[in-house]
Amino acid sequence: MTKVLSLDASTKTIGISILEYDKKFIPKLIYYNYYKPNDTGKTLKNIDQLRMVIDDRDYIIKLCKEQKIDEFVIEDYVKFMGGGSTASTIIPLAILNASLRIGVLEKLGIEPVALNVMKIRHAIKTGKKAPKKEEIPDVVAKILGIDFPYIYTTNKKGKTKIASESNDLADAIAVGLAYVCIKRKENK
Repeated sequence: MTKVLSLDASTKTIGISILEYDKKFIPKLIYYNYYKPNDTGKTLKNIDQLRMVIDDRDYIIKLCKEQKIDEFVIEDYVKFMGGGSTASTIIPLAILNASLRIGVLEKLGIEPVALNVMKIRHAIKTGKKAPKKEEIPDVVAKILGIDFPYIYTTNKKGKTKIASESNDLADAIAVGLAYVCIKRKENK
């Protein structure tokens, strides 16, 4: 069995998934979680931002060692998104993404793989169209034959709703599934 750790990394939440797959590239979800990086608000000094990235990298490397990861895949950061994303959004994502990839290569000797969003969505599509972002939890659950492990939060009034971390988790699982699906196709 091969273990692949997959991430959906952002400066607010890092979705984490570990899939195990066999020689036939049949995936099984064996671990999922999310990690909250230290606050990256604009009030932090540059050195604090660098320390945050180092802490994030060290956390992921420790997890890789503990779980005895064989492969590492991450959702590549978006280089440009029309309307809404600016350099102040994209640059921190690029730095975090690069730091995680460099750390895994340097500390573990595992060559990191980065997949862009559209490659991921096309790799896991179950029909003719790539799934939309909001459809990802249902798609990964269907592929894995599981109930999606939603994370819930309760507000001050006692109302329960699905937490935003569920999306990060779904995206992390999708990254790993896409990777396994692509490997399966390459090895036919």
